[in-house]
Amino acid sequence: MDKLMNLLKNYKDNKSEESLSAIIEQMSPLVKKYARLTHCMEYDDAIQELYVTLIETLEYIDPARGRYECLSYMKYAIQNKYRRLCSKNIAKNNTIALSENLHFKEECVNNLEFYLDLQKYIDDLYLTSPRKSNILYLSAIKNMSDKEVAAKLKISKQYVNRIKKQYISVFLHNYKS
Repeated sequence: MDKLMNLLKNYKDNKSEESLSAIIEQMSPLVKKYARLTHCMEYDDAIQELYVTLIETLEYIDPARGRYECLSYMKYAIQNKYRRLCSKNIAKNNTIALSENLHFKEECVNNLEFYLDLQKYIDDLYLTSPRKSNILYLSAIKNMSDKEVAAKLKISKQYVNRIKKQYISVFLHNYKS
């Protein structure tokens, strides 16, 4: 058995701080690699998150399974945490962008010109794509939810959401300028 397996066994049996430190030291190149790739947060914060994940992972590792399986388990745990951190950041950025658009929309709620321009935009879109125009009409003018629009048009909610975001952001960009 090699050094890492001895350290894992010692940590599992005795909860040894020295073993934990040595395991962390051996896995630090992998942790640092994913921390560098994590552009959504500070490097130090990413390292801390990934080390916590590594430590939590050690509870589930069985050293009797062998070096390769133990290393793979730790590697995939760190990769999955990296993916969760990145996807959480993407979701947060989408929420911020959407809330900015909603804030702009709230400013225009009582503005008749805004609704007339939106209706004209939807009518113009109808000439090129009736389905997309219908999605926008039901979502923006009729104020139906994505689920209701999808059920009415017999399409997926994801498609409704994608089309709505795409064309409303284009409209709002053109309307602001």
